[in-house]
Amino acid sequence: MNTGYRIVTNCILFILIFIAPWWFSLALVCIGLFFFESFYESVFFGLLLDGYQGVTGLTFFGLNIFFTVFVAVIFIVSIFLKTRLTFYSQ
Repeated sequence: MNTGYRIVTNCILFILIFIAPWWFSLALVCIGLFFFESFYESVFFGLLLDGYQGVTGLTFFGLNIFFTVFVAVIFIVSIFLKTRLTFYSQ
């Protein structure tokens, strides 16, 4: 995809993290993982989600990083899944 689309998508996702519900922002970040080739910004958006809308009772090793871990796992899965999908081509 074009770099302009990526920049606009990043700006929109950044704004939506602060004004939209967490589930909507998380869904858009996961969708962005499949639209862009290496969407490394998704981990940054996971950190923002944890900082702004984090789940206080759910921790990993004492750290409140639920959304970051979730987005990182989806990112790694998407790397392997993109190579195996027949309808996905970039």
